[in-house]
Amino acid sequence: MGTVDRNPRGADHAPSAGLDHESSVAEASLSRPARVPISTPAAGLIVSPGELPEIGMAELDERWVAKGGAVKWLLAAGLLRKLAAIARSLVANELDLRDWMSQTPVADFRNDRDEVWFDYIADTGDDALVMRGLARNIQREFKADSLGEDHPALPVGAFLFVGGDTAYHTSDETTLRRRFVTPWNAIHDAQHGAPTARQIFAIPGNHDYYDHLVGFNRLFRKPYPDGATSVLGLSGFYSTQEASYIRIQLPHEWELWGVDLQTHGLDYRQRLYFRDGERPKRLILCTPTPPVSFDRVLVDRNPEDKERKAYLQLLDPSPEPNPATLTPDFDPAFTPDSGGQMPAPGTCRLHLSGDDHHYARYNGQSVRDAAVSTSVATVVSGGGGAFTHPTEHSSGKLACAVKYPDPAFSRDRVAAALLNPLAVIDAGALYIVGAALACLFFFLWPEQWSSLLGPAVWTGCVVLSLGACVGSLLLARQLARWRTRRGKQSRASGIPVTHHRWEQLSELSVFVVPIGIVAAIAVPMLVHHFYPGMDPLSGSSLWLLSVTIFAGTLAAFASVRGTENLRGALPKIGFAVLGLAHAAIQIILPYLMVLRGWLFAGLAIAVILIVFSIPAKKMYHRAPAWLVTALWLVQGLGTMAALWWGPDRHVDPGWSAVFLAIVVGGIVVPMQFGFYLLTCSAWNGHNNEAGITARITECKQWIRFHVTKDALTGYVIGIENPTVRDPQPKLIDRFVIAPAREPTPDKPV
Repeated sequence: MGTVDRNPRGADHAPSAGLDHESSVAEASLSRPARVPISTPAAGLIVSPGELPEIGMAELDERWVAKGGAVKWLLAAGLLRKLAAIARSLVANELDLRDWMSQTPVADFRNDRDEVWFDYIADTGDDALVMRGLARNIQREFKADSLGEDHPALPVGAFLFVGGDTAYHTSDETTLRRRFVTPWNAIHDAQHGAPTARQIFAIPGNHDYYDHLVGFNRLFRKPYPDGATSVLGLSGFYSTQEASYIRIQLPHEWELWGVDLQTHGLDYRQRLYFRDGERPKRLILCTPTPPVSFDRVLVDRNPEDKERKAYLQLLDPSPEPNPATLTPDFDPAFTPDSGGQMPAPGTCRLHLSGDDHHYARYNGQSVRDAAVSTSVATVVSGGGGAFTHPTEHSSGKLACAVKYPDPAFSRDRVAAALLNPLAVIDAGALYIVGAALACLFFFLWPEQWSSLLGPAVWTGCVVLSLGACVGSLLLARQLARWRTRRGKQSRASGIPVTHHRWEQLSELSVFVVPIGIVAAIAVPMLVHHFYPGMDPLSGSSLWLLSVTIFAGTLAAFASVRGTENLRGALPKIGFAVLGLAHAAIQIILPYLMVLRGWLFAGLAIAVILIVFSIPAKKMYHRAPAWLVTALWLVQGLGTMAALWWGPDRHVDPGWSAVFLAIVVGGIVVPMQFGFYLLTCSAWNGHNNEAGITARITECKQWIRFHVTKDALTGYVIGIENPTVRDPQPKLIDRFVIAPAREPTPDKPV
């Protein structure tokens, strides 16, 4: 098993990084080749647009950073521009990018040292002002008891580990430079003046893979040739990593494994890389997604699940595990109360991940108690700058010692944002979609319901055609997966797994999609031949088709995305019903507002904001979910009933109606979407959608770890408001991971 010297360019070029902090920083400032910084403002200066001379791209990037602003997700232009890259990454996922990587030698941070400090941060690169506030503090040491609680002095870590999802929406070069590198470098160069040599390591998340790891490579991979700087140079750091995974040896038999489980799970290279040599007794296992979050184990119990197989292959207790013959019935524990096998006496393990944008500690405790150590725990640390996921959501019964932000604080911020139409409007371009839908549904609204027979037939044809296309694609994909799985089993056993006739039949999967497309085209033509009265281009046909697609989309969106963190079929059915109710409100309510004219539309919006939104915010804090749901339905159905049976006043046709439809759609659709998300959030659903809509920039955190002979201690440092000029950090949690005790005759464990 090879190791890499932490001084890869010789004693004359890089110091022994970070363990003796003051001496290493001093050596680094003299011996490390200076990187040309993106900018070097005066020491201690926070850059503002008026203070930047217009010189070049770097200064333009810093002008952009100084403006700040969280990433917008709701059909925003920035996201739409990235959809092509995201779609390519999803379609081309048969290509395993790790095939083209060089295996990184094991990084060795032992060097006869008795202790090591290092920093961990994940889910960075959202609001540039937030990133700047975090960078200001993560690059400094903290004196004893300076973070509001009793703690020792916390020196700057010997290295920084980035746990994935480095920038949003995708971690391409431009986004990384603007949302991660530039704010970081501006603070570093202002505080230090010259780069200090520390190593940086990283693993990719799904947002790094959306760019096919191009930006990840340019930021974190060792530059070529030796002595060169990375394309995206990060002040104060250099990289020796040559793959998307890394193994780091630490003192006292500790090791940190940074594993890449995206797209294809654990590949054979990583199995050989991590299981080469003696198995570590004390392990920090960093993965891009957490095995435990929202109070339940997220890893599927299916032994064929790629994530479960990865954990089994990494943690199998046998000395030389064979993926085909793992230890029978081995089931690793992720927390003391999650079930499974605990670490053996004398060993311990920490599961460390980001991906979920908050902090949570799962170590079998239900209250914060830093004095109690455990031999296994899962820590979710995804508060490195991205929008905050609501922490009040819970989909299981595992004990959680600490959540940050506090669930009560999260409820307050989430409710305030989701019930504020301006905040929902600012979260993207949903108001544009709302205006378009209001105009479409109002001006194509059928005059008589009896005229919908022909449009209903046409809509049914379109639905069948879409079903044929989608069904053929899914069937072809399933057949291809079946062939791949059977092929792997045949190679492993050396004999055919299935009859050759079935193999020949599976070859027909290539014809499934063309047959589905032909069927999709033939259905409307055949129906039109037998039902010539069907007019696909009539206003009623377009209206009914639009309503059907819109309602089906919202129901599927609710059933799939809303229940992402929930188990079972019942939540999917319930959320599909909520999605249909949401679609009905979004279709009918704007239509009735436009129909009744400016005065009644304004009154209806005011009533929703005053009579319903204010109680909804308070009920979200205290009331059960069914009461929040009832309030949402009452405000939607009640407002529609009042407008339907209210005074008979109609808007004048013409441009006034067009303008009113645009205004009503641009306000009411985002308003109702926020109310819908709040209702689903009360049922622990739509966690991600509530987060990207609320866009909370408060309560960010990272972890400073201390490795000693006795234990691993994590000091979780949080910043409530990182966008202010001088953000104040505080210690929000401290935990200890220590080996399980060896049993003795007198004192059994």
